[in-house]
Amino acid sequence: MQKINEHLRMILDKLPEAPGVYEFLGEQGEILYVGKSKCLRRRVQSYFVPNPAWEKAKRMVPRIRDIRITVTDTHLEAMLLECEKIKRILPYYNTMMKHDRSYIYLTLEADARRKPLKITPEREETSFGPFRRKRRLEETMDALRNLYPIVRSERGYAFGYHIFPAELSKEMFSQNRKALEAIFSSEKETALFCSELELLMKEAVEREQYERALKYRDLAENLRKISKQLARYQGWQNEMLIYGVPMQDGYRLFMIREGQVIGVETAPDFAEQTRNLFARRVLFELERQREISMPDDKELLDYRDIVWTELSAADPELVVYTGKEL
Repeated sequence: MQKINEHLRMILDKLPEAPGVYEFLGEQGEILYVGKSKCLRRRVQSYFVPNPAWEKAKRMVPRIRDIRITVTDTHLEAMLLECEKIKRILPYYNTMMKHDRSYIYLTLEADARRKPLKITPEREETSFGPFRRKRRLEETMDALRNLYPIVRSERGYAFGYHIFPAELSKEMFSQNRKALEAIFSSEKETALFCSELELLMKEAVEREQYERALKYRDLAENLRKISKQLARYQGWQNEMLIYGVPMQDGYRLFMIREGQVIGVETAPDFAEQTRNLFARRVLFELERQREISMPDDKELLDYRDIVWTELSAADPELVVYTGKEL
């Protein structure tokens, strides 16, 4: 271990092998970093080895004067608590999850005939997102300006490649906008459009138009990644569901709506009757409070990612959909 004071050594020796959140504090009691782990003891001690694996740890550890931990029942609760603390405290050494106000949207223009898409800081009526990073959106927008008019027919998508963007007529702009709305609204439509891009890419290679082939390839890759992000939660984000995490003495039950955990309880089993009673208690409490605190669209993105990651790896038998209403 690195040379540390007796106070820190005592904390490290007493760390539990349990899930939870840890906070590293500096000289003035300021929170330098917030992290989470399935095993607090193993994770926190890993920072204080002779040669830490992370460059950040090498810079941060000499400044640590105290460690504060919060033990949680499950790793999911640790992840959610870490996210909440980072957003509220904005620790100096944390980089993820504390800049959600900078998240952006991809928005269809209403009547900008030279630029069918734009990036906006807030959601508008024809927006998709939010997204964390701007670069892929900008590359996609630029590439789509060279394909016009994009028209959806029974056979698929048709469009022309133009070296320079041009101002579209009102009718062409309307057709192009309608096609773009379909492409960004449906993973199936995105795949159909990308299949046409890939056919044209192969034709461009055969004609030795390699630069154009690269444009088709890169656009298809970016669109698939964007579509995957947009479709990631569609199977459950508008539903309510109950998720059960097995524990030594029963189950930890989570009620989830729109990517947010709205109720947590420990129960002896995961039977239907137990789930229904739990759900009714949660909904009754929300109704009694009358005001439901929901993160805004941008903040919800990080919470959704946490919940989606957890549910994606969960036993399907422990994820039960209850519908929009119980």
